[in-house]
Amino acid sequence: MNSSQAPAASTAAPSRYRWYVLSTLVLIYAMHHMDRQIVTLLLEPIKHEFALSDSQLGFLAGLSYAIAFGLAGLPLGWLVDRVHRVRLLSALLFVWSGLTALCGIANSYLSLVLARIGIGAAESGGTPNNMSLLADYFDRKSRPMAMGIYYTGTQIGTIVGFAVAAIVAQQYGWRAAFLVAGIPGLLLVLLLLGTIREPRRGASDTPNPSGASVMQPPPPFMQTLRFIWSQRAQVHTMIGIVIAMAVTAGMSAWLAPLMIRSYGVNLKTAGFSLAFGVATFGMLGSLAGGWLASRISERDPSQLPKLTALATFLTVPAAVYGILAGSLWLTVAGFAIQHFANAMIVATGYPLSMELTRTNMRGTTMALLQVLCNMCGYGLGPQIVGWLSDGLNPQFGGKALAYGMVALALCNLWATGHLLFAARWTKNNLARAAAPV
Repeated sequence: MNSSQAPAASTAAPSRYRWYVLSTLVLIYAMHHMDRQIVTLLLEPIKHEFALSDSQLGFLAGLSYAIAFGLAGLPLGWLVDRVHRVRLLSALLFVWSGLTALCGIANSYLSLVLARIGIGAAESGGTPNNMSLLADYFDRKSRPMAMGIYYTGTQIGTIVGFAVAAIVAQQYGWRAAFLVAGIPGLLLVLLLLGTIREPRRGASDTPNPSGASVMQPPPPFMQTLRFIWSQRAQVHTMIGIVIAMAVTAGMSAWLAPLMIRSYGVNLKTAGFSLAFGVATFGMLGSLAGGWLASRISERDPSQLPKLTALATFLTVPAAVYGILAGSLWLTVAGFAIQHFANAMIVATGYPLSMELTRTNMRGTTMALLQVLCNMCGYGLGPQIVGWLSDGLNPQFGGKALAYGMVALALCNLWATGHLLFAARWTKNNLARAAAPV
């Protein structure tokens, strides 16, 4: 059904209701991230049960998910701009949560990979859909803060998922952890369908002189791509975010194995360290990034790339220190800072990318960014570390994984450069994106 035919709020939603919508979408994003990330905590027991190499673990944790995400992401982003978004999100949530639970009964490496492929395909439509909904519930000034809060779902999913999975896996095995992770998302489907209304597209955008929001039908896919390519600030912003997400994914996927191999801790200790020692700082980074982005947007939104670049640069010394610290608690401290800065990248970079595109291109643009982040970022980040770890193992033995992670962490210097380039064209490109068509 086309969204124009679906029941929808005709004006911007009342303040209390829009915050309820945001809270619900945060919970859904937390389930998204928990279902995507839980495998990284369980890599070591999966490795031993199926006798896998680090390259195979990297494929399971990253590339298998990312390939499916990339293939499904753009078609689903295209749908986001054209169909009833609440119903689409409900269907996607049902699929990825159900497949996460099914990982608990996988009887081979191949069956785990196939389930991860399905999870990746379904989750590819989640954030583009959610961002499109939030953009219609929150105006331009409040959007960065709303999206900063939205991205706390990443940390909530990590905190709850890793803490619960660590306890369950330690007591009942890794399969039980997958089963427990999948159930909450299935329950959220009912809440989503029963309480969230489909907003009118463009409801929170600046109206034109006639009083109507400036909104055109969604353009053909290639026209959207040409507009994105013509926005030099958008291109550099996307490249910077994609590289940063590759680094983030590689660090996150291998942090629990690094703790287990370097310090001999068990799953419960690794899970609790990640949940409460690292992810809580990521939540603070999301809130701080959203708050700063909102303040900057009110004064001069063209300065947002500089804030994102600073956060990206700070992840490098923090991650390198954490990897080479030589102590579990110093490693946790280094990655707490890295997660704080990384969450600021997301909380400031994604709203910037949203503002650099036109209202009727948001779903497709965000889907493209998500596809690139997952295929080149989430897909390659863990895989690159796995390849480096296997390749360096003959020479460095137990240090091979740490050195592979350091090499990837340094790539954020490259990302920082792109974000600084984006700042040169941001003011002009923001005006082009906001201009009436």
